[in-house]
Amino acid sequence: MFFKSKKVMTRILISLVLVSIIAPIVSAYTKDPASEMRICVLDGGKLIDLNYKGNDPYSDIDKNFLNYNGYAISGDDYIKPVFNSETNTLTFEVVRVSTDTVTETEVIKKDSITTYNSSLEKGTSKLIREGNDGLKTSTYTVRYENGVETSRVLTSEIIDKKPVDEIIEQGTKVVTIYNKTGSSVTGSKLVTSGGKELSFNNVITASATAYDLSYESCGKNPGDRGYGITASGMRAQYGVVAVDPRVIPLGTRLYIEAADGSWVYGEAIAGDTGGAIKGNKVDLFFNSRSECLKFGRRAAKIYILD
Repeated sequence: MFFKSKKVMTRILISLVLVSIIAPIVSAYTKDPASEMRICVLDGGKLIDLNYKGNDPYSDIDKNFLNYNGYAISGDDYIKPVFNSETNTLTFEVVRVSTDTVTETEVIKKDSITTYNSSLEKGTSKLIREGNDGLKTSTYTVRYENGVETSRVLTSEIIDKKPVDEIIEQGTKVVTIYNKTGSSVTGSKLVTSGGKELSFNNVITASATAYDLSYESCGKNPGDRGYGITASGMRAQYGVVAVDPRVIPLGTRLYIEAADGSWVYGEAIAGDTGGAIKGNKVDLFFNSRSECLKFGRRAAKIYILD
């Protein structure tokens, strides 16, 4: 009996040792992962730990669960679960949804319509109707999630004031003007008395004077430094004229004649400047002092050539 009892006791001790070794291992494999996970609710910017004792938070935690726990989720509100593996945290973000009606007034820009008139000279235009902008009222249904606009749907649009288009009339009539000197202008083409055709893009009315290489004109004598050389570096000669470069850039090709067509200087180039040449003024080079004195000051028409 003694030996029998001793054998039973030995078996009991071995069983206890095996249980103490195996139980932690089995517990580690069967332990619920959710019990180690931090579960929170994010609502209105506040992060609060949720008292959850279940095994499957993804299935168990819904709007009803949170309503039961005092979060009052209703309407279009919804829950968005976000898991952070670094912190082992599962956060259920409550997305509060609201809608609002927004009304906006917008300006409808007027258009510009161009018509053509064969009785109006080419290159000229006439405002027939000034026109006005219109007004439009648009109503939208706007959806917000946690206070941020996520969508906008147009529900109605009312034209409060129709726009009135502007109307501009452009002339198409080609007029040919003959000067006393024999040159003619048709549209943007100039035909000289010698039959040469020149294209121009602008016409300037200016006051014309004359200069030469005399000391009275240029303040220098032959042999002085820079004598006979213009501001552009060109040599002073017939056809090189002084201008205000703010009005006519240096290097511009020109055709110059009288405003009334009584005289012609001819083709020229803007190659010089002068202290007294400001604005719509031009100083024409002549070869002699006598020619300059004879010319004096006259009204000129300056064609800016292409």
